[in-house]
This record gives sequence, structure tokens and C-alpha cells, in this order.
Amino acid sequence: MMELTKQEFQNECLFSVTMSHVRSMLKKGLISQDEYCQMRDKMKQKYHPVSDGLISETDLQATENRGLIRRKRLSGDRLVKSIHAILYNTETGGYTVYGRAVANSRGVYTVFRMELDSRMNQLSLIVRSVDFYQDYNFSVTAAPGGDAYVYCRTYDETYVQPVLVPFNVLEETEPHGLRLH
Repeated sequence: MMELTKQEFQNECLFSVTMSHVRSMLKKGLISQDEYCQMRDKMKQKYHPVSDGLISETDLQATENRGLIRRKRLSGDRLVKSIHAILYNTETGGYTVYGRAVANSRGVYTVFRMELDSRMNQLSLIVRSVDFYQDYNFSVTAAPGGDAYVYCRTYDETYVQPVLVPFNVLEETEPHGLRLH
């Protein structure tokens, strides 16, 4: 697996959380698509995320020399999905993908880890439940060494501090139709 330095990990977390808020602003109509693109470009310049070019909201693509090789779409049963982190395994050429899938109306709040082979075929999927409270946001990212953590934070940090929860301690749950195709 490609390992991140401590600074790269911090930048990846900050970029992921920042862009999650920017996407939320776009979905609520608070900013235009052009403003979203400008903010994304500024955040890429500021944080230099390692995932740059591999992650979109629900698409996963493998590139080589800036040419598209494969493209897959993440789908699920009435879920809002997002990919937050990708680790590349230099030994196998495969990928480990981390993300979240949410359905507010059904009380589904999950994070997932998906293993892919070198051709981006899904090998395995682990989905875990996240306890959710109305005023906080969560994302999942991989730390140096390959361990994954769920980053939870409230919008008002005056009464609850952000926390990192190890992915593996969360309760495993059903995938709700989550798949890559």
C-alpha cells in the first residue's frame, strides 16, 4: 500500500472535510458550480491531496499518463454516496477505497471499505454503521500505515470536539445495495 506521511494524511483529512462542506453548499444552492470549481482548485493548491485526480463524488477512475484507462460508478439503493480516500497497493496493483453512504430518511449512516483488483473489479466490501446526530458530519480516511479512521465533527465545536474513530471498531452492517459497476 502507498503510505502517507503525517503531513500528507493531515492534508488529505483537511481537503476531504473541506470539500465535503463545499459540496454541501453546492447542493443547497448556496454557491454556483463555477464557485464550487474555483474553491476545489484553491483547496487542491492549498492541501495538495494525494487523492487528486482519483476521487469524485461517486466515480472512480484509473489513469495512466493522464489518459483514462477505466471508469467505474459507485451505486446503492437510495443512498447518497461519496468516495473519500483511495490507497494504491504497489504489490498487486489493486486499490482500497474508503467512503460513506447515507440515507437520512431511512436512518442509514454508514462508512465502507471496498477492495478492488488491478482492473478495478470489486473483491470485497465491508460496511460499518456510524452513530449519527443531527448537527455533525463524518468522513472516512486512511492513515499512514493503512489504518482507516472516521472523522466526526459538529458544525458548532463549542460543545463537542471533533473525534477520530477507528474504522474497525464500528459495527458491521448490511451494504444497502452498495456496489461498483
